[in-house]
Amino acid sequence: MKMKTTFLTLVVFAFTLCSELKAQNTWTIYNSSNANLPSNTLWYVKAMQSDTMIVSTWGAGFFKFLNGNVVETWNITNSSITNNQATAIHYFNGKLYLGTENGGFYVVDGSSMVRYTATNSKIPSNIIYSITNDSTGLIWLATRFGGVCSFNDTTFTTYNTGNSGIGNNINYSVAVDQNNVKWFGSGYNGLSRFDNFVWSNYTTSNSPIPDNDVYSLAVAPDNAIWMGTNGGVARLLGTSWTVYNTSNSGLPANYIRQVKFDAAGNLWVAAYGGGVAKFDGTVWTTFSSTNSNLPSNNVFSLDFDSQGRIWVALYGEGLATMNPTGLSDLQLNAGIHVFPNPSAGIFDLILAGYSGSEPEVRVFDSKGSLVADSQMALSDFGHKCRLDLSHLSDGIYSAVVTHGSKTVYQKMVLSR
Repeated sequence: MKMKTTFLTLVVFAFTLCSELKAQNTWTIYNSSNANLPSNTLWYVKAMQSDTMIVSTWGAGFFKFLNGNVVETWNITNSSITNNQATAIHYFNGKLYLGTENGGFYVVDGSSMVRYTATNSKIPSNIIYSITNDSTGLIWLATRFGGVCSFNDTTFTTYNTGNSGIGNNINYSVAVDQNNVKWFGSGYNGLSRFDNFVWSNYTTSNSPIPDNDVYSLAVAPDNAIWMGTNGGVARLLGTSWTVYNTSNSGLPANYIRQVKFDAAGNLWVAAYGGGVAKFDGTVWTTFSSTNSNLPSNNVFSLDFDSQGRIWVALYGEGLATMNPTGLSDLQLNAGIHVFPNPSAGIFDLILAGYSGSEPEVRVFDSKGSLVADSQMALSDFGHKCRLDLSHLSDGIYSAVVTHGSKTVYQKMVLSR
């Protein structure tokens, strides 16, 4: 009876999915005309607590956006900011960290804003392109002309071509992986890796990286480094490289401004000139001005709020948001991480952000037949289980995870 009920749930889900996917490509657009945005030329968008969005503009500073309204702005007329070309945003430990094109670095703590420049501090450059934090709480900045630096709220420590093995002093992006290894994407000189002792550099001369301009970095659930370059998207895991471009994949453009993973482990790409692309490990799906109401394909940045909605910063057309699935109660992929996927047989499933009783996992084949079941156990990374499907035929399977009153789904690809 339990299996019959679960199968019926799957049928209902499939019907609901088909009927609601019509709303999948519908964007809500906010701009200076309908939402009083200070500018429609946006550079970066960052989701905060309570689904507040912090957005940087090219020429009008930063603004805070909530419930369809601009609720706060920071610019040269109302704050300590001295340059309205706003480039970088990061939120960590209750503080907001902001970077500008030539006005330095700012720390916002409540109502306080502190400005750091090359004149009043040891920061190596006033041009900040990317900000993140590592596992010890250090803030890391990628700068133009000054290399990179760490910041512990009082002291800057700089790494440049004169005192370290970093590949270039022009750096567009920074990321920290699960082993606290730092990665830096440069302008003109590829990718740099720093394990806190040794530097390694990857360029088009010594690696398969598709281009030496690396605008964005993202760490996958399996700790692979994904990068957005001027020549497409690349994945590096250990010593293994995979490159995706418009010639060998469904990527809509090769100029990649940002790469980012959603809660389900799907890669999303801000492809300038091509719109937004989603990659589930097998299939590329594009959202553009051609197949949706997205007003422009000039996408600079993207992020996800707590409800799974994607927010997109458009260069010239404002802010756009949509629900990528169009689903509400029945949620596809919500919170489930599966890796590797595709797999030759062994799949690890992690359900993040759930604190109730042990979730139940059932696996169905394409005909709706139950082929495996298990229960998740609590681990350091959330509830986790390992599924061995190596005895099954290659194909697409559906993992159905029931936790509390919710049922969520994830596609798994078995391929040898």
